[in-house]
Amino acid sequence: MSDFIEKLLRKGFFILVNALLAMVGIVLCFVGAGGLIMGEPLLSLAAVAAGLGLSAFGTRWFWYPAVRRKHGTESSLQDFKPASLAAGSSQAAEFTQECYDKAVADYNRLNSVIRSLEDAELCRQLEKMQDIAGKMLLYMKENPDRISLAERFINYYQDRAVVLSSQFLEFEQMKLETPEITEIKAKTKRTLAAFDEAYTAQFSSMLSNKVMEIESELKVAEQIMSDAGIQNQAAPETASPQPAEAPDFRIDRPFDTEKPDAAGCGRNTGCRHKPRGRFQR
Repeated sequence: MSDFIEKLLRKGFFILVNALLAMVGIVLCFVGAGGLIMGEPLLSLAAVAAGLGLSAFGTRWFWYPAVRRKHGTESSLQDFKPASLAAGSSQAAEFTQECYDKAVADYNRLNSVIRSLEDAELCRQLEKMQDIAGKMLLYMKENPDRISLAERFINYYQDRAVVLSSQFLEFEQMKLETPEITEIKAKTKRTLAAFDEAYTAQFSSMLSNKVMEIESELKVAEQIMSDAGIQNQAAPETASPQPAEAPDFRIDRPFDTEKPDAAGCGRNTGCRHKPRGRFQR
């Protein structure tokens, strides 16, 4: 609740300050326009320039994509707070707690990097990864015994994601566009583009036992119903329509006769022929 109030106050302060700047800028523009009418060109132009600058800065959230995206991302990303998983001082419990704490710390560090990045494409990919990682952290908190199955996610995938994205941010803040830096930034984006699949594979591995448990429960339930004489009447599969039988087209007799049983019908037999199409029956 305190985090929500803090973010609400920060958002309100941001809006208030920028609204005041925009209003001061508009007033200066009107003052400058009045000065021009009164014949004070230098001071008037300075006032107009200052007013336009303040107005642009105060309204940058509406027209500057980077600021708009940054504030939108801040509202969607939620940091995790450290939590105590299991009581006791056993070595296994301490190791589990350390793994979870590292996963939470890396998740929050990556959130901080995303808030500072300007590259929209990389931000979208990292946010997709964070969506999966957030679900994994919630599952780890509720199932500490499964954290050991996420060892590769904690100690490699998420750890490397933080390192690579931090390096990308460092290069981005340098404002250097040398061929080497441009190439390494492109390689970083290509590498991180597949990390969401790696995250998903790790999460699926964590859930494998859960899936097996559910399958076992389903089999037991079906067996109990079967012993009680209850049959699971599944909806019958809809039979696929059979293709219509092809017409018996005959192309061996180009002519038909009015006497189908007449033998030896030809030009000199006296029977009359009726022309017919090649593919008529």
